Amino acid sequence: MKKHILTLSLCALLFSSCGTRMKISDVTYQSVRNKDEAFNVTQEIPDSAKIYIDYSISEEGILTVNIKNLTDEIMIIDQTKSFVVNSDGTSTPYYDPTVKTKTVTDLSSNQVGGSVNLGAIGGALGVGGTIGQILNGINVGGSNTNGQSVANTTYSVELPQLNIAPKGRISLKKIGISNLGYIFTEAVADENKSRENIIKTNYTPTNSYCTFSVCISYSIDEGKTYQKIISDFYANSIIDIPVKNKGKTNEALRELIRNKNNYNNEPYWLLNFKANKVPTMNNYYNSLLYKYK
Repeated sequence: MKKHILTLSLCALLFSSCGTRMKISDVTYQSVRNKDEAFNVTQEIPDSAKIYIDYSISEEGILTVNIKNLTDEIMIIDQTKSFVVNSDGTSTPYYDPTVKTKTVTDLSSNQVGGSVNLGAIGGALGVGGTIGQILNGINVGGSNTNGQSVANTTYSVELPQLNIAPKGRISLKKIGISNLGYIFTEAVADENKSRENIIKTNYTPTNSYCTFSVCISYSIDEGKTYQKIISDFYANSIIDIPVKNKGKTNEALRELIRNKNNYNNEPYWLLNFKANKVPTMNNYYNSLLYKYK
């Protein structure tokens, strides 16, 4: 219960900041679980495990795969056979043979110029009176520039295989997952035309609106044989509570907790506050997805 009180107090503090008053229209929540329920946040990794993978999902729904080599041997990750199957069914391999280029143009120049006092010329010519006084206060400046443009191009290409040192750790490239993150939760809030509470906390791997998988191919015998570790995930809940009663956000939070009292015990959860302007922080999220073999 103390955790709930702390969360509510933190949110109340967040939305009472100075400046333009932020109006919260919805409190939206989603959570993700491992399809294999045997893997939970309290389970210890056995000494016999060779590979450990943790999956970090950002508030934007971007998946990062971090791999740790638990052995005393060099581990090889085959990126050509490692991939992500997204929630829309598309597959994205970690190896991309495309050569990527980045060009930066540098401009260098030498500038020369001068300044002429028309008053001095007027004095030499004997111009006096009012015109002479005006000329004495005028300077004419001139300059020209000789420039040279140099374009520097950098080429980069991904490696089909990556090596992880004994007890070492690497991160693979980031891949976005559809139907995850604060953009998706805000879309759910926008589509809630009836402004009634949307509470769906009983999704399964077979009926979930978001399922995705990660396959990692690895070798610990110098590439002679390869093994695969496959992790399957699914979104098991989506909750949208419209903020009513003149913007009392805490009432919406209490309603969410009543329907999802273990909201902060899910392996991955995101709590998003849809506001009338872009705030400095509009959500909280926690990511503890992992698997080992």
